Amino acid sequence: MSRWGRVIAALAALIAAPLAGAESADSPPTQPIEFLLTGHFQLRTHGEKDPDAKIYVATGQATVLVLSDRLRRPVLLTAREKTAQALEPEALTPDPKDSDRLVVDPSRTLGQPLVAKVSGGRLSFVAAGKRVIIEPADPWLGDATAEEILARLPEQRRAARVYPPRLGQMRLLERNERQLRMLVFLGSWCPHCERLIPRLIRVLEDLGDKAPEATFHLVPRSIVDDLTARQYGVEGVPTVILFEGDEEIARLTGDELKRPELSLARVLFAD
Repeated sequence: MSRWGRVIAALAALIAAPLAGAESADSPPTQPIEFLLTGHFQLRTHGEKDPDAKIYVATGQATVLVLSDRLRRPVLLTAREKTAQALEPEALTPDPKDSDRLVVDPSRTLGQPLVAKVSGGRLSFVAAGKRVIIEPADPWLGDATAEEILARLPEQRRAARVYPPRLGQMRLLERNERQLRMLVFLGSWCPHCERLIPRLIRVLEDLGDKAPEATFHLVPRSIVDDLTARQYGVEGVPTVILFEGDEEIARLTGDELKRPELSLARVLFAD
């Protein structure tokens, strides 16, 4: 199954299947739940996308938290109850050390739970007179900076934070005096990009002014539909093209990006 299929399946499972060992359907959750911000989903109300909505996924549970000014209150969606439940704002405790993390007290509810439904890979419910839909996020397309990637894609931000570049290769790269630039092709929908691109970004961040100038180009799922990808003969993502002036000197793909600092050092210091 493709990554997109897995995302849709997980969304459907959110209200379609109870969790093993979970409390009974009659018993609402009472223990605090940890949530992490996700970029995998988006929110629509009355068919209009809400770009400011924040969607969080529970760690270890099929539970989603939705924050949107259009909904007035936080909404908790739980698998075992197949409901959408409004919460008191005070039920949320932000982590002062991690802006992606919230702890939620699910017992602090407001009003009666709403029925949640799933259809065509979309989860929906009606709140405050509005039809609310949670669905897989639209692909992000076009050019971006590393800073924009990390700001918009929480999973990549967290992965970049914890990646440890190898010091030996980093010291080599810090000695580079060549004028380099980098064109990075990726997809916001691509699981390999989500795993590997944060490592490259962390390397570039740690290199500071010694890093090649980097442009990130986000492509649709059908890469052949992207003009820039066709121009450079890119057939898959992630792909990193390294230039010195106008000359292409290397391409890095697949396993070469598992340790980007090692691959870059091999290219620049092969002798």
